[in-house]
Amino acid sequence: MVTKGVKVPNVVGQTLEKATMILNEAGLTEGERAKEQSAEVSPGSIVAQNPEAGTEVQLRSKVRLVVAVKPESATVVTKPTKPESMTVLTKPMKRRS
Repeated sequence: MVTKGVKVPNVVGQTLEKATMILNEAGLTEGERAKEQSAEVSPGSIVAQNPEAGTEVQLRSKVRLVVAVKPESATVVTKPTKPESMTVLTKPMKRRS
């Protein structure tokens, strides 16, 4: 029995829900799902896939999707609250000629 091959559609940039629908319509299924922190891409959007778009695979093959997630919060730096922790310049600076 010969299995029909299909080309993997491009789902990068799609939401996870839309990407899964596109894969199902092509006769493929979602495979392993990974997460990647991204500040450039909306959370929940696909940032990568494997196999790549255009690759010919067997019908019902799995496509690994990498989904963007919100980056972890940056560390908040606060101003010192105690006067002794602040540096004070007491000598005038000399000018260069």
